[in-house]
This record gives sequence, structure tokens and C-alpha cells, in this order.
Amino acid sequence: MGDGQKNELLAMAIRPDALKKETKNWNLIRGYVYIISKKFRAFPNDPERLLMKIGFSDFKTDDKADDDNPKNRKDLARLAGFRTTLISFKLHRLFLFGEYQNELARGAAFDFEQQMHKIVVNKFNPPAVRITFDNEAVKGYKDRATEWFWVKNGDRGMKKLLEFIDKEAYFSTNFEPIHATRFFDNPTDENPNLEVIKPDEEFPDRPPKINSFIVVNGTVKERSELSRIGDSVQSKRQTQRQQIINENEEKKMLKKRNQAIAEENKKLEKTAAFWSKVFKNFNKGKFVDKNMGERDGRKDDGRYPNYKVSKVTKAKHLNNAPRGLFIVHYQPDVTRKELREMSPEDVTFHTDYLPLYEALDLKSFKDLKQKYMKEYLHLKKKYRYGFVDYDYAKDDN
Repeated sequence: MGDGQKNELLAMAIRPDALKKETKNWNLIRGYVYIISKKFRAFPNDPERLLMKIGFSDFKTDDKADDDNPKNRKDLARLAGFRTTLISFKLHRLFLFGEYQNELARGAAFDFEQQMHKIVVNKFNPPAVRITFDNEAVKGYKDRATEWFWVKNGDRGMKKLLEFIDKEAYFSTNFEPIHATRFFDNPTDENPNLEVIKPDEEFPDRPPKINSFIVVNGTVKERSELSRIGDSVQSKRQTQRQQIINENEEKKMLKKRNQAIAEENKKLEKTAAFWSKVFKNFNKGKFVDKNMGERDGRKDDGRYPNYKVSKVTKAKHLNNAPRGLFIVHYQPDVTRKELREMSPEDVTFHTDYLPLYEALDLKSFKDLKQKYMKEYLHLKKKYRYGFVDYDYAKDDN
């Protein structure tokens, strides 16, 4: 299908004839939520994955709406921008929303998008994983969630996810779309593979929603009596009060969940004293490695001297390294006589440290790594071992 036909389909989705009169020539349609997907690498070292994005835009701001002349609106500017960055993508859903503003003054589309992110994560995680970017903060690295989700099981997983979103859009969000369109694969001139979602037929038992429009005898009308005053709004929608109660209960459960995760992480990470004892009791902490890397322009081939672990501490003064990182300190495994014969430069060079998860990767400690595999994998994931290179500087512990 050519661009001309595609544009006609999009025009049908963003300016539906059924809403023309009731929305004053579509001028009361203020925002939309879109669902798109594409197969690509989220990060350079990642494999190609099927990624889905749930995003929103506002005709008033992103699409430069002109209240005096709505025809000047740059329809779907946000999606058009993705055609530049992503070259091509699949558009699966387009939900339209009215001008009702929530307490954040971002509009119903924004509120719907945020709730849908939360719903998808709670339901499909880990089968559908939310992609995160590294975000450097004052106290180390933190993950910053994106609007992209890794959908497993390919097209079958995407189909299941979209069906779930369709239902939740009308059952579990505060604001119901005033119009919604499904797009399917491989549109042609004869079969555009587009359909309008009809909630009254598909979801007849859905709870009532606050909206700037109401349906009277099958006709969409603007709700002029809608008020932001809490009592008047809540009196019209009993289910919203219950939803607030449910959200408070959910927050309590999430808090308990986070506490449980923190406790479990503490058990997995253990203490510096514990790890010191583990390493020093394993073959007296002695280890050999043929490639200890290069430091200060000098290569350490690991041939001489051999090493032994002296202690394990938590890092406090490593450049750009996150606070709390376990550091395994090592020193030359030599006799007093051999130590006297070493130059001060050699003593300094061979007295060093490395992160605990890297120490467990040493061949000499492979049995320890196997024994503490859960702890190793936890620390590797927490500190993004293999993904983030920290600039290690001398620690003063």
C-alpha cells in the first residue's frame, strides 16, 4: 500500500466521520495514545528483538493545533517524527481522547498512557520486559524506564498483548477513549485491515468512566456539566472512588514487595566480612591468573608473583563506581625474603583490587563462583557487569 492510501486510513482514524459534528469538526479531540512496534536492537550488544511502544501526544502542543482553524493541525506529528528515527514501524492501535484535563493538566491521553504502562508491566513482566536506559545520578547509576517493551514470543506474543490492552483500555483505566482504531498487518487497497473498536459490543459490562463526552441514544455528545469538583465528579462515578481505594491498597502491596526485594537483595549481597572469610578460607585466598590486565601502561601477565586475597571491603571512593560495590583486595603471595627483594614499584603494582563479581570469574575461584552462583548473578545484574565500564581509582579502605 502506498503512502497516499496509508494517509487516507490515518485520516479515518484521527478524524472519524462519526465524531465530526459532536466534536465541533474534531476540534474537541485533544490527544491520542498510539501503540507501535519494530524489530531492532535496543542496545548495540543486544540481539534484535520485537519491541513495542505505548506513547501519547497532544494535538494542542505536539501537533500545533490552531483553535481558530483546526485544519492547520499537523496530524500525528509525534508518529511522523518516529518515521525519521525508526525509518519504519508498525502501527497497531490509535486511541483518541477528549479535552478533559486531569489534575496534572496533561490531559486524558497522558493519564491513559501512564496507567497502561503500569498495567502492562504488572501483567506481562517478565514475559514482556520494559526497556531501561542507564541514567547517571549523583549516587551512582539508576535505570530510567522507557516507553518501549520487549515482547517475547514474536507475533503471537504481540497479538496476546494487544488483545489484553484492548480490554484493559475499557475496564481498568480512568478515561475511556472516545474513539479507537485497530490496524492489522499487510494492508492492501482491497483489504485495508483496519477496524473501529466498538466497546458497547465488545465490552458491554465495562464500568462507567469520566469523560468529556457521553453517549446519548448512540450519539456522542460533549458533557457540558462535567466539573472538576471532587464531589460532583465522584457522585457520577462510584467506581472511581473504589479505584482510588484499590490504588492505595496496591501502593501498600508494592511497598511491601519492594521491602521484600530489599531484604532478599541484602541476603544475597551479604557483608564484606562474610566475603572476606569466604575468599580467605578458600585455598588460603591464593589465586593465579595469566591475564590480570594492564594498569598504568604496564601489562600484568600473572606469572610472578602469584596473589592472595587480603580482604573484601565496600567501595567508598572509586571514581564513577556505584557506592556499595564489593571490592576484593589482593597482594603478592610471597615470603618475607621475596617481599624484601621486590622493588617499591613492583609492590605497588601487584597490590591492587577488583570487583567481587570479577574476582569470582577468575579460574582459580570457579568453584566459589559455582557455590555462590545466585549471589554472583545478582551482583552482576545490579552493577551491570559487562555493560557499564567504571573508572576504578585507588580505594582508601
